[in-house]
Amino acid sequence: MKKYDFTKVVVRNIEGVIEEEIKPHKLVADLVYRLADTLDLIEVAREINSGMAVDLTPAWAKEIKRIILGPKSNLWAFTKKAVSDYMDEVEKKKEPDDGEGK
Repeated sequence: MKKYDFTKVVVRNIEGVIEEEIKPHKLVADLVYRLADTLDLIEVAREINSGMAVDLTPAWAKEIKRIILGPKSNLWAFTKKAVSDYMDEVEKKKEPDDGEGK
């Protein structure tokens, strides 16, 4: 599992200025809540909506990304890109070494 904190998503306009009024975590939560294929993601959506960081399995992360980028998503393209880029960054991060197995 990896930890995702959608409050850290930064949305910028065409000039590169941060869009402060856009709250990506609220948008992600709403879409996941409405469009998730599994009931497990309902509680995850509630946690995202409240601004909490969430632990996602690879399957859940893939499902959320599918929802965000899918045809039923009502997000603007630049917001989709910001969320997708953030999720890609988290996915690429290596897990911290917990010291076990030494």
